[in-house]
Amino acid sequence: METIVLSILMTVLTNALAINMERTLTTILKQITMVLACTVGLISTAVIAQPDLDTGLTVYAGATTFPDPSFDSLTLVEFPFSLSRSEFEFYRPDGTDSSLYTRIFAQVVLLNTFGERVDSSTTYFSVRASTRAETMQKGIRLFNKLLLMVAPGVYSARVEVVDVVSKRTGNAFVDKIVVVPPEKVHLSLSDPVLAYNITPEPEDSTVPRSRLARNGFVIIPNPVSVFSTTDTMIYVYAELYNLEVGEDDGKEIRLDFDIIRDEMVFRSLGSRNIVKPGETAAFAETFDIKSWSTGPYGLRLIATDSHTNLADTSSTLFRIISPQELAVAIEEYRSEDHFKGMTLQERCNLVHFVLTDPERETLNRLTDLGKKSFLDQFWKEHPSVNNPRTDISHTQEDLVMYYRYANDHFSSNEKKNDGWRSDRGRVMLTYGPWEEIESRDVPVKRWPYEIWWYHSQREGYVFVFTNQYETYRLVHSNVDGEVFNQEWDELLRSDIMHTEPDWVPVIDEP
Repeated sequence: METIVLSILMTVLTNALAINMERTLTTILKQITMVLACTVGLISTAVIAQPDLDTGLTVYAGATTFPDPSFDSLTLVEFPFSLSRSEFEFYRPDGTDSSLYTRIFAQVVLLNTFGERVDSSTTYFSVRASTRAETMQKGIRLFNKLLLMVAPGVYSARVEVVDVVSKRTGNAFVDKIVVVPPEKVHLSLSDPVLAYNITPEPEDSTVPRSRLARNGFVIIPNPVSVFSTTDTMIYVYAELYNLEVGEDDGKEIRLDFDIIRDEMVFRSLGSRNIVKPGETAAFAETFDIKSWSTGPYGLRLIATDSHTNLADTSSTLFRIISPQELAVAIEEYRSEDHFKGMTLQERCNLVHFVLTDPERETLNRLTDLGKKSFLDQFWKEHPSVNNPRTDISHTQEDLVMYYRYANDHFSSNEKKNDGWRSDRGRVMLTYGPWEEIESRDVPVKRWPYEIWWYHSQREGYVFVFTNQYETYRLVHSNVDGEVFNQEWDELLRSDIMHTEPDWVPVIDEP
């Protein structure tokens, strides 16, 4: 068994918390891994209370994707979650063991865009305490994670937790998980993981591997990316893929870290070089946030190959909040209205593809005050935006998510602000994200391509994008009003895509 000691502030605003770790079970009924809880220090004013058996368990959960190309077409998705130890009921087993135990069952259920169950993963673990008073102490959090290998697509997930002793339950819903195909050629970054603490994994082979270990690090995750002003440090973990490690290639990757606020670089956190250990690399970094003001921030990470000068950018959001608001803010942050944080121009961009031509012309002619009034009235009259050519409708929240995703993944500039204008961005803002994606990054013949499938739309919509001129553009769709290509249409109706996936029609520049 293993004990990891660190100081965290989460529900009770102190810097002394205990972390409970657990290991994976291959079969729930065959193995139970005991995990010890270790308290860093005593809470200054210990609050002793029995768990409220009339309410559900409090579960905080998130999702992180790791598009490692070694997994071929699948992407690893981790679902970190945290629990409050005082909400669980403990018991003393028979025998000479004087310790108290609780048993916890956790499950993640992956859902497709129809709300249908796609896959699931479970774990079952135990937590030990020495005394009854210890089990009732407020502010002690338990951390764990669940894993799934997922095909590219758009999903949601439900993390369910059961106190096996009291039979009380709790769950957290993780909405709109966009899983993209792994990049198999160019340098690429995973999304940054924000954590309360990251420590090197013990080298002692006799110590059981922590469930929260990854690539030589033990990561205590912050599932909702909310920190308190009393927290002094933020820990960041990320992974690099497709590193060139030939004899003639450079040996180092430069990492640059910036904090973004109000669309500008708020603070540069500096840069450092790491040596390429192979085709993939994992790294962790620590940042001092003492005296930072409350509010939302963005962390931007840029990785640059010193030899090829190729680079990739990844970013994530987090919030710093006062201790008095921390418990409430964690829940509110998950449903924050990101539309309010957009500039006026971004709000105009957001509706560009869903407005009629007359509406778009009117909006473009207005002053800034007029544009604001126009958009306010538009959203009052359209709680959801319906596409007349499809069965698809989008809420304002949906469009904001698609807009942000398109800019992050489809932009052609370093500012990451023009992806919404691209063909893929337009399709996403008009029809929503794909339900299935087929991608060939480097075909042996012809051009890289992506095929987006929307199976639930009438006969099944399809959009084909090829990267023939240094950018992906739409070359075929079966949707009325979109570009149509007979050769691609016949190709998709045949078996050639299965027998010769590298064969791609040549389409001249329009």
